[in-house]
Amino acid sequence: MDNLVLDPIRLARDFISRHYGIHHPGERLTDLERKLTQIAQFLGYPQQIDLIKNLLAGQLSATELQQLVEALTVGETYFFREPDAIDALLNAIIPSIRERQGRRIKLWSAGCATGEEPYSLAMALDAHLNDAEHWDISILATDINQQSLQKAAQGNYKAWSFRATPTHYKQRYFYPQTDGSFALDSRIRQMVQFNHLNLAQQDYPSPANGTHQVDVLFCRNVLMYFAPQTINQIVQQFSRSLAPGGWLVVSQTECSHYFQQEFETVQFGQAFLFRKRDPQSQWKPLPLPLPQPEFSTTALFDYAKLPEPSLAQPQTRWITPEAPTAIPVVAKKSSAELLKQAQTLANQGLLNEACTLCQDALSEQKLNAPGHYLHAMILQELNQLTQAREALRRVLYLQPDMIMAIYTLANLEQQQGHRREAQRHFDNAFRILSMHEDDSLIPHSEGLSAGQLRELLMQLRIDG
Repeated sequence: MDNLVLDPIRLARDFISRHYGIHHPGERLTDLERKLTQIAQFLGYPQQIDLIKNLLAGQLSATELQQLVEALTVGETYFFREPDAIDALLNAIIPSIRERQGRRIKLWSAGCATGEEPYSLAMALDAHLNDAEHWDISILATDINQQSLQKAAQGNYKAWSFRATPTHYKQRYFYPQTDGSFALDSRIRQMVQFNHLNLAQQDYPSPANGTHQVDVLFCRNVLMYFAPQTINQIVQQFSRSLAPGGWLVVSQTECSHYFQQEFETVQFGQAFLFRKRDPQSQWKPLPLPLPQPEFSTTALFDYAKLPEPSLAQPQTRWITPEAPTAIPVVAKKSSAELLKQAQTLANQGLLNEACTLCQDALSEQKLNAPGHYLHAMILQELNQLTQAREALRRVLYLQPDMIMAIYTLANLEQQQGHRREAQRHFDNAFRILSMHEDDSLIPHSEGLSAGQLRELLMQLRIDG
């Protein structure tokens, strides 16, 4: 008990890492402490230490444990993330599987969060395979977070999930809803089976939960949250889950040294894939041509992405000058540069940081309507609806005919019970839309056409 009094956060960290695989290194202990304090308050414990004592003693209820895990595993994802990996699936893995076993494929998305990754795989396969109806396609999606799985099964998403989605996929497979969200086609939803699974446990591979004889296993931006010893264990279990010659697809930012013993590395374009070693087979990796990328990673807004740093550039070396020199003046970033960076951070899920950059940019350039719209969308994702509404009003003061700002503001007013204001904005959007051709695309709408938005507004008028 003395150890608990001296260092309860580290003891809680080790317990959570050992049982659930969620690891908080030293530099993230303050983050864990903050989360445990919030969870203790939410669960009604007098102090954080009382929650930790019950956790270590195994006295938390099943509901409390579930809420603890969900609070620690809020995943951030979006459709068609890292499209090079999906290009590799379509143009390299699928042909090799078809040659070996015909039109049958089993995929597993491990750590699927709210479902954007497995649904992206389902849409890509459905669109890419000319004879998709004749394929036996099985897609398993698992996560430790029950709340995320429930949301995934519903197949209903807000605009932020589409920030890297090719327009034709959104138009083909999603239906706009009256609340501003988009519902996934039921046929695609039925292609994916969602199950609860803790990757840090030993209950896979197993036929009972569908984690055996998998052809392609996607586990992207997940392993980085585990301790090294847990990663080694998971990689070994992944290897046993895969069929001979099966493929493991991880994020390009995750270290490859964990996979060297169990897998061989195959490069396809900009993606590095890991193929399970098969001592019984003389199969050698097929020569993979450089693909023509199918996917566009255009973000939700029009600002260009910041360039990636070149690995070929030498590191900066500080040289002591022979004579006194003037202290260099660091150039202040322009408002446009701040907004570009804000968009990049927002697309990475760093919404608070993106919001701060927007505020800095707009303090210097108060008349930037697209900048205020970006700020409003970020505030909406942060659930700061009152502030988002004010930001949208500033957009419309500067650019009264921005249709998506009008439409978004109408939805916010409706959510807050301001039906008269909402209907006024819906009517205004409908009036402006009447000046557009049905097939013309609406700016900032993720590929929504004027005709589609007009039909949606007509439904809202009837419902209102």
